[in-house]
Amino acid sequence: MRTREDIFKEKMKSKEFRNAFNYYQPEYILGSDLIAYRIKHDMDSKTLAKKLGISKKKLDEIEGMNGNPSLTLMKKIAEILDSNLQITFKKKE
Repeated sequence: MRTREDIFKEKMKSKEFRNAFNYYQPEYILGSDLIAYRIKHDMDSKTLAKKLGISKKKLDEIEGMNGNPSLTLMKKIAEILDSNLQITFKKKE
C-alpha cells in the first residue's frame, strides 16, 4: 500500500503541482501552526481570535488558507506562537 509520503513524492515530480505547493506553502504553515497552537493549549478558535484581536471568522479564514492577514496581525501571531516573524524574498529557481 502506498503511503501519503509516496503519493506526495510522486506528485512533486509534476512542475505544476510543485509550483502550486510552493506558492501556497506559507498559508498552509500559518494555518497549521495556529491550529497546532490551539490544540496544544486546549483553546477554541473564538478564544484565540479574541486573544489576537480579530473575529472568529477572520481566524477561520486564516486557518483555512483563505485569509490575508496584515503585517501587523502577522506580528501578533508570531508573538502568540512565541516565534520571530521573518520575511524573505528568494530568487525563483
